[in-house]
Amino acid sequence: MKRLASVFAVLLLLSGCATQAERQKQKQDDQASSINVQLGVDYMNRGNMDLADTKLKKALRQNPDSAQAHNAYAVLMDRLGEYDKANDYFQRAVDLAPDDSGIHNNYGAFLCRRGKVKQGLEQLKTALRNPLYQTPEYALSNAGLCELKAGDTEAAKKYFRRALQRNPRLPSALFQLAKLNFDEHNFLSTRAYLSRYRDVAVETPESLWLCVRTEKQLGNQTEAGVCASKLYRFYPDSPEASYLRDPSRYDKP
Repeated sequence: MKRLASVFAVLLLLSGCATQAERQKQKQDDQASSINVQLGVDYMNRGNMDLADTKLKKALRQNPDSAQAHNAYAVLMDRLGEYDKANDYFQRAVDLAPDDSGIHNNYGAFLCRRGKVKQGLEQLKTALRNPLYQTPEYALSNAGLCELKAGDTEAAKKYFRRALQRNPRLPSALFQLAKLNFDEHNFLSTRAYLSRYRDVAVETPESLWLCVRTEKQLGNQTEAGVCASKLYRFYPDSPEASYLRDPSRYDKP
C-alpha cells in the first residue's frame, strides 16, 4: 500500500509539473504573440505589408485566442482589399473581446466604408457605450463619416462636433466640418475649420483645393493663390491640381 501511495504521489507530482510547464509555455507564447502584433502593426503603418503579414500570422499561431492579433490582421486584410477575410477576422476579434471599444471602432469604421451603415453604426455605438473607452473621439468621428455615407448631414455634424469636444485637435472631424460648412456656403466657418486643421495635420490635395475655393468665395485671391501654389508644388499629379488647370473637370460647386 505504501508503495502504491508513493507511486500515486509521484504521478500527481509529475502531472503538476506538466501543467505548470504548459502554463509557462502558454504564457511565453502569449507574450511573443503580443510582441509580434506590435511588430506587425508597425510594419503595416510603414507600408511593408509582406512583413506585417508574416508577423501577424505568427502572432495568430502563437495565440489563436488573441483578440488584438485578429483585430490587427483584419485591418491588414482591409488595407489589402481582402474584405471578406477582414470581416471574418473582425468578427472573431469582437467575439473574443466583446468589451474592447477599440475593436468595435475598427470594425464599425470598416463596415461603414463597405456601405453597411446600419451595422457599422451599431458597432460604433457599442464602442461609445463603454465609459472606460479612452479615445471615444475616434468612434464619434467614424460615426459622423458613417452618417455622411447614409446622407444624414445633420447627424454627421453632431458626431463631428462631439468628437471635437473630446479632442479639439482631431484632424478628421475638423476637415469634415470644413467641407460641410463649405457645402452650406458658410465660407468664414470653412476658413476657420481649415485653419485649425492646418495647425494639426499635413495639408492634403483635398484640403488645399478646398482652401482655393473657399478663399475665392471670400474674395481673397491672394490666399487662394497661395493654396493653389502649394497644390501645384507639392501634389502636381493629383486630381485636385488638374482641377486648377481645368476647373470644368470638377463637377461640384
